[in-house]
Amino acid sequence: MTSIERIVMKSLAKKCTVAFSGAALAVLSIAPAQAAFTGGFTGTPSAPASQGTFAPTEPIPMTIWDVAHARIGIYEDINQVRAQHGLKPVTYSNTLSWTSNNCLSQIFQSPYQLDRPCYNFTSPMVQGYKGAGQSVVRAAQIDEVVPQLMATPSGRAKILDPNLTHVGSSMGYLAPGDKRFVITFASYSENTVFPQDDSNLPRTSWAG
Repeated sequence: MTSIERIVMKSLAKKCTVAFSGAALAVLSIAPAQAAFTGGFTGTPSAPASQGTFAPTEPIPMTIWDVAHARIGIYEDINQVRAQHGLKPVTYSNTLSWTSNNCLSQIFQSPYQLDRPCYNFTSPMVQGYKGAGQSVVRAAQIDEVVPQLMATPSGRAKILDPNLTHVGSSMGYLAPGDKRFVITFASYSENTVFPQDDSNLPRTSWAG
């Protein structure tokens, strides 16, 4: 091989290395695709049902009234769909709403979890649940959340689960028009003890 041929070969090798490196960086920079709604956890936690108090800081960059309206709206929409299918209504749970809220906080801290459930069923979840599930929905309006869930196999299964007893949710946004909703579902036995006023719907801006 002549000296000129060696120079040409080295130049080509360098270009291929740079091109490959650029491609690798491009792949790494691609944001993960929106995750499909997945199922939940079913099991028998060892911790007994218990009462407790919790007051985590609200991490959502919007007013408490916006969040309250979202929680009530999603809860009512879920029960409306269940009624249409001949199922018993579920009970609203402030505890599950805080579980959803804490998941939102986790989502906002990680760009790789923008559309993925957290399955944070340890705290402040009331233990003793027979089954639990969680979904993350990207929507512009509150009334789009339940229809989006019903359009997916796992979301529909959660809403229409005959064993479902409680639900809670929360809402936040990364930017105007880029909202995230987290809905936490759970099934409890009739003798489960919940914190006082757990089923009270959140106060809204027009509540007295």
